[in-house]
Amino acid sequence: MANKKELNLEETKELVLKIVESKKRLLEFGIIRKGDEITNGYARWFCAKKYDLKLNDKEVG
Repeated sequence: MANKKELNLEETKELVLKIVESKKRLLEFGIIRKGDEITNGYARWFCAKKYDLKLNDKEVG
């Protein structure tokens, strides 16, 4: 098993801020929706683009 790298607080903060900025931009471009996890939203968006589908404005269920 590979050794995990230890991150200090500043490195961790920078990574979290990058995640926040990425999510904000993905929301702006309509790739993810408000409640989506980034990977789930991207998967929906990718499949919609690939198969020429239209995403609903709201989540169902």
